[in-house]
Amino acid sequence: MNAWMNADLMTSSSLWVRFIEEDGEPAVLFVPFAGKGEQQQGMRAAPQQMNRAFWHSLVTSARRETPILSCITYCYGEPIRTPELVHPDDYERLERALLAKMRERASELRDLLAQVKDHWGYEDGLYRFYHQSFKVFGLQQLTERIVAELTVIAPGGRGLCELFLAVLEPGLGREFSPDDNAHWVELTAPIVEAFLHARYFLEMAVKYPAELEEPPRLMPSGWAALLSLYGLR
Repeated sequence: MNAWMNADLMTSSSLWVRFIEEDGEPAVLFVPFAGKGEQQQGMRAAPQQMNRAFWHSLVTSARRETPILSCITYCYGEPIRTPELVHPDDYERLERALLAKMRERASELRDLLAQVKDHWGYEDGLYRFYHQSFKVFGLQQLTERIVAELTVIAPGGRGLCELFLAVLEPGLGREFSPDDNAHWVELTAPIVEAFLHARYFLEMAVKYPAELEEPPRLMPSGWAALLSLYGLR
């Protein structure tokens, strides 16, 4: 029992819970409760109350500028890894820095996207996978160039998120061998997957500097994905 776990204080305060997965219902829900006596006051997991209506009632008054003071690192008995934590005061600064860097590199980003979307990039590259041609390995060069550009525009020198790196790892640094033909999908699909994920982030990096004057309060999915890429969401 911690001294700050006072039910009266907790039930009169706004609740903000930040999740790694934010689709649909929350992965875990903590609610203040009065319980049975002083020793039972505090916070408890309430999976039985995990319904959309109740969740929305909790977060209706939540605002984008509300400080995020904690991070859930354990969920239903399974440990989860979280991105590097950012101080609440730094979120807006880093979002603005990202938008500014994308504007500074707008010409380079657009030129690279044009090359990626060229016939000999996206169109031919995916055809080579289905044709079982060694030329599919050439997609790695475009992926590497995209990753380099995404690294340049990273705000505050932040790295790329672990999920993206996990997609990239099996799809880069591969060289063709005739033996690959016997395991074609297993060995070359990761090359295509890494390219497509990289292309997605490049397209978002081209799109949103042209559409946004400043970081939005109601975030479009693509902008939210860019923030996730840099561990800002």
